[in-house]
Amino acid sequence: MIFCLKGSLTHLHLGDYIWDDILIYIAEMCKELEVVQLYSKKITDGSISHLLKRAEHLSALDVSGCSEFNGLAFTEVDTDTFKATKLKWCQLNLTGHEMAMARERLQVLVPNCQIILDTKRNFVI
Repeated sequence: MIFCLKGSLTHLHLGDYIWDDILIYIAEMCKELEVVQLYSKKITDGSISHLLKRAEHLSALDVSGCSEFNGLAFTEVDTDTFKATKLKWCQLNLTGHEMAMARERLQVLVPNCQIILDTKRNFVI
């Protein structure tokens, strides 16, 4: 099914029915992704890092519902490998050092990206 959406999938909203391998596959196949909203306990920084290295059109990323995401995805990319340069906002559910690290890294990668902290998981474009 993803193969059929390869050139047209721009918005992705998924819950617990997605895990790392599927997100990596989607990132490889669907280069037009603009908005990604994930609420899965099975998504980790590895697949988010992969997405950030592929999604050139990504403007909104919500991983606030991914309890295994800890912000390391932003440190696993550098200015040469980071492709999500159109990222306007990122919704996270991080605190303390993890949040500080993610904020600092995002300011380097995409200085105009707004970080939204909302544990209620409201996603509005």
